[in-house]
Amino acid sequence: MLPPMDLTVLLLVGGCFVWQAFKYAQFQWLWFAVALWLVIGIFSAKLLPGVLGVTHIANVYPLHIYLFSGSIFFWMNSVHRLPESGCLKWRSDAGAPLTLFALAALVMFAASAWLALLIGIGGKEGLASYMAGRLFSLLLFDPVSWYAMCAVLMGVFWQHRRLNGETAQIFSSKQLYAGLLLALLMQAAYCLTHVFWWLVWVIRMNLMN
Repeated sequence: MLPPMDLTVLLLVGGCFVWQAFKYAQFQWLWFAVALWLVIGIFSAKLLPGVLGVTHIANVYPLHIYLFSGSIFFWMNSVHRLPESGCLKWRSDAGAPLTLFALAALVMFAASAWLALLIGIGGKEGLASYMAGRLFSLLLFDPVSWYAMCAVLMGVFWQHRRLNGETAQIFSSKQLYAGLLLALLMQAAYCLTHVFWWLVWVIRMNLMN
């Protein structure tokens, strides 16, 4: 059974996304995400019958992966370049909430890829392996932390556009780069915090022995 906080966050995010998808006619994004969830659920049920399935916890937790995968239709159909701008700027037709969510999801997954690469370069033993485990846990089993980071990014993006006197549906390459750096720092801090408490536990066990 899902922990109450995880369940609340997943229901809140899923409900808000469906509401905004219908409001701004982002049906391809919505249907692709739902189809991906069903396909993975059915495949997992056939792979491990009686263990996994469409509504199993393991297939419900990665909601953000389904939504991020479906956002390809957002980028294909709803994003337009602003040619009159001095730097690389785009505008979305999908409304501010969905635009901010798509931007946050993009930089979060990009940051995860960069962090995984850095951890891989660091080796497969010791702290690097533990950090890899924490990053994997964040991606698949900690929706509260994942969406909290997304909320921070969405808030920063919204405030940035507000200070520039622009709608949140407008975004730039500089904004994406800054968001990537912030997401990378937050995910690294998440992993390092867990590493710190793991080291505290190891030291404590050694002292007790």
